Amino acid sequence: MARLTKPGKRPGMFENVMTFMVSAFWHGFYPFYYVMFFFAGILSEVAKDCFKARALFSFIPSKLRPFVANFMSLFCLNYFGIWQNALTFKRGGAFTYGTFGIVPVGLIAVLVASRTLGLVKMAQRVEAKKTAAAVGAAKVVEMTS
Repeated sequence: MARLTKPGKRPGMFENVMTFMVSAFWHGFYPFYYVMFFFAGILSEVAKDCFKARALFSFIPSKLRPFVANFMSLFCLNYFGIWQNALTFKRGGAFTYGTFGIVPVGLIAVLVASRTLGLVKMAQRVEAKKTAAAVGAAKVVEMTS
């Protein structure tokens, strides 16, 4: 079996999702294992994008950020746990329909928004501006002392 990611390179979304799909195969052949593990790969990509774009979330008070992130992560993981236990398309579909597919729809929406709008690059520009402003302020203080 060949490696999906070349040594020294970082895995992309395809490699990440394929790793989760192998895990689904390892767990068994119930259909919702594959749905759950596919979306676990998507969750992993969304989490990476949100972490890299954390400068855009500065409107959330700093003491509250870990709790919000933990809540969102556990909300998704608990949803996935129900999916895994649903096993069949009938039961998993009924649960997804009953919850309006809030987690899969939300994950896809965030991933599409992040990748199409370039939220990570936007956050990097925000961080660069903050750094430049801090360096400029330090130089002013240095000149006045």
